[in-house]
Amino acid sequence: MIRRTIESEADLDGIVTEVMAREQFIFQQSYDEALVELEPELYISLNETPPKRTGTWGGWSTDPKKDAKARRWWFWQLSKKNIPTDGKHYQRQGNVAQAFELLSEQLENNVNRIRIRMTAGWLRYLVGTLDRRRGASYQIPGHKQTGWWRILDKLDEWETQLIERILEKYDDANIRSRNR
Repeated sequence: MIRRTIESEADLDGIVTEVMAREQFIFQQSYDEALVELEPELYISLNETPPKRTGTWGGWSTDPKKDAKARRWWFWQLSKKNIPTDGKHYQRQGNVAQAFELLSEQLENNVNRIRIRMTAGWLRYLVGTLDRRRGASYQIPGHKQTGWWRILDKLDEWETQLIERILEKYDDANIRSRNR
């Protein structure tokens, strides 16, 4: 440990500035490492699907008129063969994760972030939207009933995981720097 004699307020200000810069650098490094580690896990979790439905379908809407309209659209699309089936039941295509775009970007102040974009319009009916005010309202009851996750819940999980990893890495980096 380096010991210094503080002789003036200017010395104290310089030390505080130096310590803050070091802590900010360590934190930024921890953040970047955690983000790089977590990104592949985000894609994996986007591919999670619930078990295949058994029992009755939960419907498209809680509003009977909207449910009837959606039902008519569904069977019209089935008749046009625009919906994949095994001859009787809908067949999942496994392309939920591909309908998201995860963009890693570095901002001008060397801060990294991941931006998530939904690239398929149908996705909002399956997992809701990224809009915190209305996100849950788009997920149709049938998908909720069959166990499909909501994207806002995933974001909350990811945020918690990211914070935990950043803090772990930050603590580890501080311990290493103090033990030099």
